[in-house]
Amino acid sequence: MAEILSSLGVHWMSLLAQAVNFSVVAYVLYRFVIKPALKSLDARVKRQEEMELNATNIDAKLAEIEASKEKAIAEARAEGKRMVAESESAAKKLEEKLRADAEAQAAKILSDAKAQIESERIALYADVKKDIASLVAAGIEKTIGNYVDAGVQKKMTEEAVNEINKK
Repeated sequence: MAEILSSLGVHWMSLLAQAVNFSVVAYVLYRFVIKPALKSLDARVKRQEEMELNATNIDAKLAEIEASKEKAIAEARAEGKRMVAESESAAKKLEEKLRADAEAQAAKILSDAKAQIESERIALYADVKKDIASLVAAGIEKTIGNYVDAGVQKKMTEEAVNEINKK
């Protein structure tokens, strides 16, 4: 076989030297170029996978936050509606109370006014009775004053005043 290789111009020593050189270059390239490049590539792949996982987690958290936000908004709306309903109810109760108070106050004022009018009417009626009694007494005195003595005149005047006071 050495003859065949020699006839082709290949020397086994140079072939061996080239094989050793190739092995050294391959080892150096593998150790200092390919291995760091593979590590770098693996690190990039791992980072990419982590980023995809993080993106998935972020999407899930975002969906969860969105659902939580919608729930909070729905609760806030329900609370707002409840507060509005309570406010309306309180306003109606206050209106009814104020109306009842105003009606009670108006009724009191009306009853006080009626009582005052009645007391004034009674006082006026008493004054009118006094005036009529004095007019009757004066009329009796002038009419029969000369014909009847003072005792009978006084008695008639008292009877007329008593009769007027009865009515």
